[in-house]
Amino acid sequence: MTVPLPPASPAPALPPLGPLPTILLTIVIGTAGGSAFAAAHLPLPWLLGAMAATTLAALFGVRLRMPNLLRNIGLATLGVFLGSSYGPDSFARISEWIPTLVGMCLATAIAGFLSLTYLRRVGGHDLQTSFFAGMPGGMNEMVIVGQAMGADVRVVGLVHAVRVLVTVSVVAAVFRIMDGYVPDRTLRDVAPFILSQQATLLVVGIVGATLGRVLRLPAPFFFGPILASLALHAGGMEGEPPALVRSAAQVVIGAALGSRFVGTTRREIAVTLRQGVVTTLIQLCVAFAAAVVLASFLTFEVKTIFLAFAPAGIAEMTITAIALGYDATFVAVHHLARVVLVFAVAPGAFRVIRRINSRKKEKE
Repeated sequence: MTVPLPPASPAPALPPLGPLPTILLTIVIGTAGGSAFAAAHLPLPWLLGAMAATTLAALFGVRLRMPNLLRNIGLATLGVFLGSSYGPDSFARISEWIPTLVGMCLATAIAGFLSLTYLRRVGGHDLQTSFFAGMPGGMNEMVIVGQAMGADVRVVGLVHAVRVLVTVSVVAAVFRIMDGYVPDRTLRDVAPFILSQQATLLVVGIVGATLGRVLRLPAPFFFGPILASLALHAGGMEGEPPALVRSAAQVVIGAALGSRFVGTTRREIAVTLRQGVVTTLIQLCVAFAAAVVLASFLTFEVKTIFLAFAPAGIAEMTITAIALGYDATFVAVHHLARVVLVFAVAPGAFRVIRRINSRKKEKE
């Protein structure tokens, strides 16, 4: 007589990765992606490579995590670096930028309206989700305000993450084709390391980030250090963060962007990715059309205006301008104005649109 064997007990589940191993894994994947992009001589290798690698890993279910603290340190590092690249007369031409700033406001309104219409009518999202996902403002700011207004923050965050990812990738690729852009030798540049100088820059970053929080600047950990570094370098201070540190900061920022795709289902990812790409292409087309129109009667090049109008994050597009050799001050000021405009106007504009929409429903 055969005695039946007891059913096999299920294999014990692997323990979830704790915070520290998950963070280290995210950094390793981001660094591997940056290294691959650098080896392939692609533009912005450490930022784009980290974004691409962590995005793919997240889509395949890898647990990733990038704490806001590390991302903020990366932003502050790049803020100090970018501030050190501005001279005392960098903003002398700001009065000449009024036409492009006005054009940027109009282009932002048009791009936002078209994106809202697409997400509402084609994407099938509710009004608040469509509005805050379609506004080309700061990603964090739109998620925070959208949540307060009842939007689906997963859709809002994912669409904005796609917007930044696609915009930076498309802009870098297009400018490489148009300008023959060759990536910089980021990790190969060796500058003398002066401990006292780097310690001063560290203090500048901390003070600038604190200043940004107190003044409630958009992207405070980025623009606060830019302002502090700009002020001190204009006063005669010298030095900038080492190349290795700058590259590491870009890896952290890129990995933080890619990590936003963790935790979504395959269907959510597929649908929202498609909608995010279409929304981004709409906004890029508006930005390019506005750049062509403005360049036709102003002294600025189409490419410079396009960089200033492209719907990505402040930090990402300013870094792109630096890497491509365009006027980073011009680009940064326009992106700052765009984020401030959207952040200040979006809540009131949404209330007006919701009121109009409610009246239309009542009449029906």
